[in-house]
Amino acid sequence: MTAMTVAAFRSLQPEFSDSVKYPDAAITRWLVLADKILPANRWEDWLETGTCWFAAHYLAIGRLNEQTSRRGSAVGAGGIVASKSLGQASVSYDTASGVEFEAGHWNLTTYGREFIRTARMVGTGGAQL
Repeated sequence: MTAMTVAAFRSLQPEFSDSVKYPDAAITRWLVLADKILPANRWEDWLETGTCWFAAHYLAIGRLNEQTSRRGSAVGAGGIVASKSLGQASVSYDTASGVEFEAGHWNLTTYGREFIRTARMVGTGGAQL
């Protein structure tokens, strides 16, 4: 199977169609890595989907880091916001209900949660070593 193209990724994940926010080089970076680490013999017909979720996860994190940098905050620091207040207005989210157990950074995006959930399924079953 050939590696996914940027055009195919953008077609399957239209929310990443803005080439200014998500440059071709950034997408290519994550597609190439996915191609190297996702075993086609395990993912089979789910490889395209897994590749998309893998790349989308890292692209979403990259975008958050970019926005953080523009605000002058430390890039890469922090995690899931559980509560935030501004004056008398506040918002809080249930950050545990959609979390995948022991999934680490994959829980930082919805794409990561989909990826790890599927990776766990395609990674089960018999394997000859």
